[in-house]
Amino acid sequence: MTTETNNPPAADTMPLDRLPIHACGVIVDVDADDAEMERLMAMGVCKGHALEVIQHGDPLIIKVVGTRIGMSARLARRVLVNPDPHMGCPMAEKPNPVKHGT
Repeated sequence: MTTETNNPPAADTMPLDRLPIHACGVIVDVDADDAEMERLMAMGVCKGHALEVIQHGDPLIIKVVGTRIGMSARLARRVLVNPDPHMGCPMAEKPNPVKHGT
């Protein structure tokens, strides 16, 4: 689930690459040059958007605006997020148990 908010930087703001796997966060700032910023914005990585970390590494995989995106670890360190444990990341939720007929 992706939402847009106007969350200001908080005391727990951290670089995207420090957000745990399956954790949600809201983007509060992106330190990128104009070309990188334009590319990131086209993919939905911009201030106010919610995201979920899918996989750490290089590339770091996130889910934003319903799409999985890979970004370099270098760039992920320059995206600041506010962790949001109440957002309810779809990938972090437990799947419904499957009941088999008896």
